[in-house]
Amino acid sequence: MEHKKEIFFILWQISIIAVFNWLYNSIAGKEITEQYNLISFLFITIAVGIFPTLFYTINAEKILSHKHGLIANELSENLRTSKFDAKTELINIVAENNTNLLILNLPELICIVSEGNYVNVFYYENDKINKKLIRNSLSNIKRQLIVFGSIQCCHRSYIINLQNVSSVSGNARNYNLHVKNLGFTVPVSRNFPKTIIKNILKTQNT
Repeated sequence: MEHKKEIFFILWQISIIAVFNWLYNSIAGKEITEQYNLISFLFITIAVGIFPTLFYTINAEKILSHKHGLIANELSENLRTSKFDAKTELINIVAENNTNLLILNLPELICIVSEGNYVNVFYYENDKINKKLIRNSLSNIKRQLIVFGSIQCCHRSYIINLQNVSSVSGNARNYNLHVKNLGFTVPVSRNFPKTIIKNILKTQNT
């Protein structure tokens, strides 16, 4: 999906350039626009501009992917060699109408995923991963858990307990947090990477 959006954006930019190029030439050089109409300008501009633009985009993605990959590998190595303090603080996750309550020890919480008007809470119980659907918004849950430093919002749809992150992977667009046996990775959106990296390093030293 991200690749499609980026390709569409590139084509849109080239098309805008072609339109302005045609408008400029229709004023400054009417003989050119008499020979080539707007469709011809679009075709010529796309034919000339698409390859260097795609080359730049692909090369930039490779550089970002390599950079994020190195950072992710370093963080994963630090996670493997770090021991977290399994604090016994209690977490209370309360439903919107206060009729549903989930009480966990801090190390038991894995992540919380937004599901429309609900959230899915993933947690450890007897060394197995369970989940519980609670009617509440992610923003409300975030406010409930703001006092816990290792619990961070890493995406508009995800909250993660950094204590349970086993490794980090990265690509050109973002980072992904891995939890053993979870079955899916937790994405880190573009708005959060510096905060999450800082908090991973901070959590490792607590």
